[in-house]
Amino acid sequence: MEKKLKLKVRIYIEDEKKNSFMGIGVLWLLEGIENCGSIRQAAGEMNMSYTKAHQILKNLEESLGETILQRHKGGNERSGTSLTGFGKTFLKSYRKFNEKVVSDTQMEFDRFLKEMEIESV
Repeated sequence: MEKKLKLKVRIYIEDEKKNSFMGIGVLWLLEGIENCGSIRQAAGEMNMSYTKAHQILKNLEESLGETILQRHKGGNERSGTSLTGFGKTFLKSYRKFNEKVVSDTQMEFDRFLKEMEIESV
């Protein structure tokens, strides 16, 4: 019987206390905040509670020792959340890092399958 295999790559970054603070879900949350300017809306689009999103973002900032988000308070035009300069750089760099790791890992997996004469999905 011939098997077809598919590689799934999950990347997590841990701090020195072994707290996992960055992965694809956090990436999606940051992208959502960048796109809509709201933690609540970004969390809602991911079917995540605001409280959980807030805790994830707090953990991210504590683990990095940097401020990722600028929270704007005030009237409708001024309210919301945006990424700080560091946050924008972090998001852009993490996207590139994630894409490269997935791409390079997929190439190695394809070589492995070829060597083992196994088909990929």
